[in-house]
Amino acid sequence: MIKLLKGFSLFILLTILLLIILFAIIKSSSDISSVIALVGVLTALVSVVWTQYNKSIEETNKFKQFQIEKQHQITKEVYQNLFTEQVEVYKKLHNKLLQYKNSLMKIGTEQVVDEDEEGNPIYIKVTIEKVTLDTLKGILLIIKENIFLISDDIEVIFSELSTSYQKKENMLQLKLENDGLSEADANNEVDKSNRDYFIESKELIDKLFSQIKLEIKKIKPMTELHD
Repeated sequence: MIKLLKGFSLFILLTILLLIILFAIIKSSSDISSVIALVGVLTALVSVVWTQYNKSIEETNKFKQFQIEKQHQITKEVYQNLFTEQVEVYKKLHNKLLQYKNSLMKIGTEQVVDEDEEGNPIYIKVTIEKVTLDTLKGILLIIKENIFLISDDIEVIFSELSTSYQKKENMLQLKLENDGLSEADANNEVDKSNRDYFIESKELIDKLFSQIKLEIKKIKPMTELHD
């Protein structure tokens, strides 16, 4: 709009200038036919100038519109790709929670975790601590690898849990390296560390699992819109 006004002002100025020239010529000339011819030439010149200016404005507007449409298309494609990647991340988190739900039904049972030197199976009792922490470690890994695709709410909880878990792991590792424990005692220390961490962090772990479920619930209708 501003450019159009500037162009119109330029057109008025040019017209006035040509009229002044025309007036000066008429005043100094007694040949009417020459004056009429000159008027025709000046009129044609003004028309050409105005036509070219309008054409230039039109081309400029077309180019700007093309740039806007192109940028919009690029933005739409980027958003679509990011959304697709985000959905894949939440699918992985969803699968972890499904596995967790199924594992809860096995609490109190025993499962084979290894074999002794004679090839006999070594059993371990399935506990709520083990099931929850195994699930948590899997979820934390997924979040860590896709930190730019998860929500701020999940990132805040993830940060707290990761920091506290790493501190507990460092303390456990230090104890195992310095105390010279037997294998059985070392396993007991690991179990104790896991129980302590589970008790200390249970509320935050539940909060993380609930937040993931909430966001999955929100994102489901959006996946239908993008199909």
